[in-house]
Amino acid sequence: MVTPKTTPKEILKCIRLTATGGTITLIAHDSEIGLSVSLPCDSTEDIDIVVDPVRLTGVIKDAKADDVKLSMDGLNLLIQCDGKAKLGTTAAIEFPPMVSDRGDLLWTVDGEMLANALRKVSPAADPAPSGGRTAMAGVLFDNGPTLVATDSKVLIAVTLSGVEHAKIEDRFFTCLTVKACKAIASIAAGEVAILRDENRIVARGDGWSLSAPLIQGKFPNYEKVLDPGRKFPNVLPVVTADLGLMLKRAAIFNDVESVGLEVTLSADAISVDNRKNGGEFASSIPASYTGEPMTLNVDPNLIGKAFDAAGDTAEMRLVDDSSMIYIEAGNMRAAVMPLEKRA
Repeated sequence: MVTPKTTPKEILKCIRLTATGGTITLIAHDSEIGLSVSLPCDSTEDIDIVVDPVRLTGVIKDAKADDVKLSMDGLNLLIQCDGKAKLGTTAAIEFPPMVSDRGDLLWTVDGEMLANALRKVSPAADPAPSGGRTAMAGVLFDNGPTLVATDSKVLIAVTLSGVEHAKIEDRFFTCLTVKACKAIASIAAGEVAILRDENRIVARGDGWSLSAPLIQGKFPNYEKVLDPGRKFPNVLPVVTADLGLMLKRAAIFNDVESVGLEVTLSADAISVDNRKNGGEFASSIPASYTGEPMTLNVDPNLIGKAFDAAGDTAEMRLVDDSSMIYIEAGNMRAAVMPLEKRA
C-alpha cells in the first residue's frame, strides 16, 4: 500500500518492525507517505528491525494458528506459527526516520464514510496537470467538509455529513495526492481524525496513522463551477446503471474521446446513437425528462466517473445542449464538460 515497488533506496521496499512494552508497530514509507500501524502483543523481548514485508506476509498469511510468535536470533527474525521460519533482517538504524504525524485537528469523521468519499472523487483528479495546475493532481480537502477533484473536464465533489470540523482559512491549498487518498481509503475504519500542519496532512485512526505531504499549488475555485444557486430548466432523473451501460455499449469500437456519443433527451426516452461515428449502435431507455428536447455530445468515460460517484440514481441538470452537464445524487455533486457537437 505504501512501500514502493521501485525505488533507488532499496530499504524503502521494507518495513520497520518494533516490539516493546506490549505493542508491535509496523512502519512503512516511500520518502513521502508514512504509515504506522500498531497492535497489542505479549512482548518478552524488544525487537527493532527492518524486514521484507512480502516475505513476512508470505510466512504469516496462510497460518492456521491464531498466535504468531516472533523472536530474534542475531539479525534473523524467527517466526513460529504452524511451523518455524527464519527471515534475514537489517538493523533499524538503516531505515529512514518516520515522517511527522502531528498537526492541528481539521475533521473527526467516520472512516467508512471518508473512504467511500475518497473513492468517489479520486478518479476525477488529473494524472498529468499542465500550466502550473499541480493541485489538480490530487484531492482537495475543503470546508463543509468537502472532498473535491477535477481534471477540468469532469469535477466531482462529495460533502461529508455529521462531521465535526474546524474552519480551513487558506482554502484551496489543502490538497493530497491520489496515492495518499487511496492509502487512507484502504485503511480507514471507525473514527478517523484528519490533521494538518504547514506542509502535511495526517489521518489517524485506532492504532494507525498516515502522514502525507500537501501538493504545492492552489486548487481551482470549484464552487464557481458547481454554482449551487443556479436554476436549471432541464432536469432528467436517471438510473445510472442503465444509462451507463447503454453508453458503454455505444462506445465500443468508437473514438469517443475525440468525437463523443450523441445522447438525445425527449420527454419519455433517452436515446444513444453512434452511427454518425461509423458505429452500428442505436438504442433508447425510458425516461421522465422535464425540459426542452435536446441532443448532447458526451464522452462516456467522463459521464461514467460521475455516475460511479453518484451510486444507483442521480439527477442530470442542464441549462442547454452546449453547457456543463450537472449531476447530483445526495451529498455528491458533479459537473461534466460536453464535447463539441459534430456537424
